[in-house]
Amino acid sequence: MAYSRIIKYTRPNTGVDLPKLSDNHGAYDTFSRDKFAEHGVSRNFSWDSDELVMTYTLEAPDKSTMETAVAEVEGHSDATAANASIKSACQSAGITLEVTDSDGADLGSF
Repeated sequence: MAYSRIIKYTRPNTGVDLPKLSDNHGAYDTFSRDKFAEHGVSRNFSWDSDELVMTYTLEAPDKSTMETAVAEVEGHSDATAANASIKSACQSAGITLEVTDSDGADLGSF
């Protein structure tokens, strides 16, 4: 059965831009895109009608496939720095993040 991870970024107003991984960690961004594609994990982005909440959905054929893909992406040498950079930029801009999955689990937030 398909499995999804849903990441919601909420910004304080439309004048605040979401940080982009590709701007500061381009090699890691390309690596993660390629790894997800290699494992058949689709990546979809959508905005709510007010353009304050951007939802990023990763969908895999099953949970095991997602976990394998995520483990490979997180194993990249730049993963820790890239994730810390995005988190810091979001927090500085007043952007919050919530991660859940299709099983209803809360996977983290800031």
